[in-house]
Amino acid sequence: MIVWSEKLYIGEQAEKKCRKIQKQLENGKMVMGYFLITKPSNDSNLLDILPTKELLFPYYKKQTLLVYGLAKGKEEAEALVVSMLEDVYRETDGLCCKEYFKTE
Repeated sequence: MIVWSEKLYIGEQAEKKCRKIQKQLENGKMVMGYFLITKPSNDSNLLDILPTKELLFPYYKKQTLLVYGLAKGKEEAEALVVSMLEDVYRETDGLCCKEYFKTE
């Protein structure tokens, strides 16, 4: 299950097809070339960058995936993470992603 953050960050190239990509991913369809920025999979990470094609693995079908960002291509995903972390740092005076995105 995919849960989209209220503070969803969207890369410039992904913005045009954002709603379409979201619906395709929610319906379990394969989407190539896009990356999700998600809640970290462990406490030593700030965020995770996940290629959308990985959602086809059975593991992800059983998980709730909290998505903070959507980007087209790895370079845009990396740039988006930098922008996100700058906002987190500015708002929380640190790198407190949980506080910024209001997660547990």
